[in-house]
Amino acid sequence: MLSSLGHRSTPPPMPTAALDLSRMDWSHDGAPGFTLDTSAPGAVRVAFGSDQRPALVSRASGTVKSVAAGLLVLESGAAEARVHHTLPVAIGLGPLRGFVVDIVVAREADVYGGVTSDAALFDASGALLLWARDGALPRDHLGLGVSVRVAHELGEAPRLVLASSGTLMAASAGQAAEWRVGKVQYHLLAMRVSSDRSAFILVRR
Repeated sequence: MLSSLGHRSTPPPMPTAALDLSRMDWSHDGAPGFTLDTSAPGAVRVAFGSDQRPALVSRASGTVKSVAAGLLVLESGAAEARVHHTLPVAIGLGPLRGFVVDIVVAREADVYGGVTSDAALFDASGALLLWARDGALPRDHLGLGVSVRVAHELGEAPRLVLASSGTLMAASAGQAAEWRVGKVQYHLLAMRVSSDRSAFILVRR
């Protein structure tokens, strides 16, 4: 993807997505997904990873013009991009209204015969605001500087384990966990965890 966790410099204060874990419905909230509608030239391209599997990658940058249920509208000059999403209601993107963001959405065929959906939202400095993934675990070089693994212990539910900058954080399906990387605080929401396909959301706080 584009960047790594944390800030590359010291940007002006940037609001983060709202998160109210009391509104999480783990039994009904589905896997996170994003689609991007934009007519900007070069916004959509086909990319190939190291395993030569194709990915359809869409990208848009602009000021958040409006926020509605399941929809984020970005404006950049005369161009407009509509970002549709299926985030849980516990995550609100309203605080981003009026700020410049960058979003990258990728859909790729995975080794298990399915399609992996990956979306990352960045602030104006290039620091990660939100990362949502549903499908095969990411290869490290696509994971925003984060290693993602699934840990199995006898008699225990599998846990999704994230590692970056010498720090670790883990959560089982239906759990949320806090994670601090440097001076930045994140929440991990583990929607589904298995060795082949998992779904999770990482939100900057």
